[in-house]
Amino acid sequence: MKAYPFLTAAASLAAFVSPANASAAELLFELSGPTSASWFLNENQTPSVFTNNRTVIRGVSGTINQANQVFDLHFWIQNEDVNGGGFILLNGNRIAEYSGIQLFSGPTSAPRFAAGTFSLTSVDGRGFTLNVSEVPAVPEPGTWLMMIIGLGFTGGAIRFAKRQQSVTVSYA
Repeated sequence: MKAYPFLTAAASLAAFVSPANASAAELLFELSGPTSASWFLNENQTPSVFTNNRTVIRGVSGTINQANQVFDLHFWIQNEDVNGGGFILLNGNRIAEYSGIQLFSGPTSAPRFAAGTFSLTSVDGRGFTLNVSEVPAVPEPGTWLMMIIGLGFTGGAIRFAKRQQSVTVSYA
């Protein structure tokens, strides 16, 4: 009986010491065609700048034609009535501009990107494919810690419960 308050206190302390924060899913953007590029963004990426029809994300690390680069992304929408849009890759100078379907939902101040495969066209008429896929989440260390502690407490409770059992045999 004396072990239960200790176990409860330890479990409560572990819950507060190592909270696992929920975060938005990370998305991998892969552009394929005559030019290739890839980068990661959060599903609910906070823009650096936004206007009525454009959201800008600055300082994105990724690759363009297998070369590591840091660039800016300008995602834009045509207007509220037309489901069209695209994005521009900028690295000091305009690298490329692609148009097609709108690539995010919600307002430009809080864009929400979704996974999928999109057909895009460059300004010079070449076709490209943008594949946006969700990166599998890896549990945080706090989550692993809580799981291991929980399994330990479960094992301890089962072991303690077995010790408390007593069998009384009586003969008539």
